[in-house]
Amino acid sequence: MKSIIRADLDTSPLLLKSAKLGDAFNKLIECQKNAKKENLGSLIEEIDTQLSQVKSLIREENMKKVKKTLLNLGTKFTRLQIMDISEKSGIQEEELIIDVISDMIKNKEIYAEYFKESKSVAFDQQANIDEIDKLMESYKDWEKKEIRKK
Repeated sequence: MKSIIRADLDTSPLLLKSAKLGDAFNKLIECQKNAKKENLGSLIEEIDTQLSQVKSLIREENMKKVKKTLLNLGTKFTRLQIMDISEKSGIQEEELIIDVISDMIKNKEIYAEYFKESKSVAFDQQANIDEIDKLMESYKDWEKKEIRKK
């Protein structure tokens, strides 16, 4: 059984390289369950380490999805509930969404205000549109000057 668990464990880095985070997570959970059942302490530690890394990568990906959703919706809506953002982004973790909103407001990535009681965010729609317009102008200038991404 140990060799089967080891073989399964060794496939998770391959899944990570192919950006199959969900598959890697599920494989590691299965390995963890089997390793605990067989009382394989050294493998359990290795599995836990890999699980921690995968959870971190999944969180990063989810944060990117929420950010992209907020940037898109911030120019289309004046006010949204957290559940609306969850639905549009496909991310169910309410706390993560709120953390991303708070960080984006603090870092001036979006112009908005978060309301804790109503779990809603009010966008300053015109400011967000103006910011995107400025970014588009900068991009057009870069194109004219043939500045390329390195």
